[in-house]
Amino acid sequence: MLTACSSLNFAFRDTTFLQTINSKYLPTTDTTEIIQVEEKGSNIEFENYVDFNFAYDFNNPINQTRLYGSNPTNVNQFNLSYAYSQLKFENERIKVVTAFATGSIVKLMYLGESSELKWVREISLFYKFKKEGWGIEAGIMPSIYGVETFINRDNQHATRAVMTDFAPDFEQGVRFHYKFGDNWRGKFQVTNGWQVIKDNNNCPGFGWVNIIGNPDKSFVNLGLYAGNEPYQGLPRQTKLYSNLFAKINIGNLSIWPMFDIGFQKDTLRALQPFYCYGASVKYQFSNAFSMAARYEHVQDEHAIITELLNPTNQWVHDGFTATIQYVPFPNFIVRLETVLSKATTTVYTISDGSYVNYDNIILMAVHYTLPVLKYAVPEKGLLH
Repeated sequence: MLTACSSLNFAFRDTTFLQTINSKYLPTTDTTEIIQVEEKGSNIEFENYVDFNFAYDFNNPINQTRLYGSNPTNVNQFNLSYAYSQLKFENERIKVVTAFATGSIVKLMYLGESSELKWVREISLFYKFKKEGWGIEAGIMPSIYGVETFINRDNQHATRAVMTDFAPDFEQGVRFHYKFGDNWRGKFQVTNGWQVIKDNNNCPGFGWVNIIGNPDKSFVNLGLYAGNEPYQGLPRQTKLYSNLFAKINIGNLSIWPMFDIGFQKDTLRALQPFYCYGASVKYQFSNAFSMAARYEHVQDEHAIITELLNPTNQWVHDGFTATIQYVPFPNFIVRLETVLSKATTTVYTISDGSYVNYDNIILMAVHYTLPVLKYAVPEKGLLH
């Protein structure tokens, strides 16, 4: 399935193989499954991904910047939202991943990290136990929570739902993987806290994810988090969070329902709730064309969600998204999308600096994963 390049053992994925696999996985456009090759021994892989868009916001916000949501943050202009380069070494027992990222998403979501850490997407070491699916992982890693990630290629839309921005997107700590059969697996972890690389309050965060079903087909994912939110020296504010979603594939139809609920102590030491729910539905008309729609509702009456830079003491939000997707060739995705948002209070900025309770953007995005370069390490090592 691989075409060798000279005697260096470098290889690109074969085009015929790609087209076959893409036809199978195109409804989710998840290249994670595409690059898995059943080979023994050690392998080194180099992968690059680019997410580029142009978004027009009819509100014309000040400085062409939206104050909520991670993508798009820069509007009425061309924008590199996310890009990464990743190097992975893997054998039967060890997996080492080093990845660095940039883009407007990184600038916003890693705002509290130091300059030398904010560009790190992942630096992790994974040791696999002899029992299949069991292992331990440590380092800076993508989060275990959320149905939509920074990698919009793997999502059903070019933008993320506002509610998915509340789930942690990255963390540093230790993670234990387990698996009980083909349809039951999960992860338990201890981290430095809620979406932080550097510990800021000497209080760890505890997380757990349980997955029921086949991750390649249909499954249900339940994630839980417990930790302390504020910086060191501030009153302790316990945060409890539950992230529930499913991915259901029925023929050419893909349905992603989602529900989040959380509690956090406010300054009066009382646990205050917030919750969000929604769903994304996608229909695949052919290998090249598909359409998707998404609805979400956010209920945060006590301003618990710090990611929302709102001028009021609450955020109650309804969002609607419609997406047309075209895949002209494997790993190259073009999307045209519109997002309508409406809130019960005036939380969206307009050109004169005032606030309104509605927002509308139109966006065109391109997601491209460059061909993965793979090097098969000789059995006797790199130097032989």
